[in-house]
Amino acid sequence: MRTRVSLFLTSLAFTSMVVTATAQDPLALKECGELNECTEQDTPVLAAVAPQDQPEVKKRVNPYYPEVAQRAGLEGEVFLKVTIDEKGKVDKVEAIKFSDPVFVDAASKAAEQWEFTPAMKEGKPIRAEVTIPFKFKLAEKVNYNKRDEIMHLQEDVHRLLRGESTKNVKTQIGTSAYAVVGNKDEYLASLFSEKSKWSLLIEGPESKIETSRLALDDSGDMAYLVLKTKPSARRAERFHTVIFSKSKDGAWTIAAWHAGE
Repeated sequence: MRTRVSLFLTSLAFTSMVVTATAQDPLALKECGELNECTEQDTPVLAAVAPQDQPEVKKRVNPYYPEVAQRAGLEGEVFLKVTIDEKGKVDKVEAIKFSDPVFVDAASKAAEQWEFTPAMKEGKPIRAEVTIPFKFKLAEKVNYNKRDEIMHLQEDVHRLLRGESTKNVKTQIGTSAYAVVGNKDEYLASLFSEKSKWSLLIEGPESKIETSRLALDDSGDMAYLVLKTKPSARRAERFHTVIFSKSKDGAWTIAAWHAGE
């Protein structure tokens, strides 16, 4: 079973996502003095300067794609001026150039979550500014009726994770569907029908989706859902890949589920 999951995950990696919203590498570096006045350096961040002088990205967060922009078929880019404090945390974000204001909020919220090593001068951490470009691109023509259908399946998956399964949700579990949870292989239906196995996959009513991605293969008969969830404040984040298959009569069922921390 684990081999089959790996094949599904491999195919997911090569499947075109519905949309892409990506952060690029920082462009320009400015050094900030004691009065928070920043002067631009001649050399870009990624050029050949002493490694201890420049902030380096420790955590990169891609933005969500605004729904209104998706529906309107809009693509664009945003350039943000990001101030980094002496601890490498983002202190301030300002949009300095953008193709459409609809993308600014998504880019800004993503940039606020970035983390850096602090810029250094004479062996001491200093405040600095970098310019970060964010690009928003529709990877393919979106069939929103089909996407809404998949969004409904995502809601059903989250109901299952919260332990709120209904008869309608249970019918979307394929009769031969399997699950890989950690290093255990199980029939998926048993994880919801057998009480002794509930804790393997069900996260409980506090489960929250932190990020999600949807994809359809070229045939439109396979769908992929990738989730990052937070079961509760006391439990570690989990990652889920759920594979759906579409029957000849148009019904979607869960074919496989892979979960891990």
